[in-house]
Amino acid sequence: MSWDVELVCDCCRRPIELPYNFKDGGTYPIGGTNLATLNITYNYSRHLLQGLGIPFENLKNMTPEQAEPYLQKAINYLGTDADSNYWEATKGNAGYALNILLKWVKYAIEKNLSCHFEIY
Repeated sequence: MSWDVELVCDCCRRPIELPYNFKDGGTYPIGGTNLATLNITYNYSRHLLQGLGIPFENLKNMTPEQAEPYLQKAINYLGTDADSNYWEATKGNAGYALNILLKWVKYAIEKNLSCHFEIY
């Protein structure tokens, strides 16, 4: 089981386009994607709650400006040292995933994009 997380444009309800491709998460297209969409395993649930201080699902509908302090706090607590096994429920794996979201948030803030998180 997993969450699908997207940072979506408020006007068109589609994931924002990033200026780079990435290949991360539980599933991703062959060759990666430049869309702000990430699959995160439920295995990280405990660490996400500890780091964020709120249930992960509470990021839903948050703007980048609202989500940034939660993500930064969690990354500071969890670190970003990912295990070679994506599925391992480690602090570093959870922090690594949140760091991807934080990069999206910083990009959206820098570009003044009107967007919010969707979590399915």
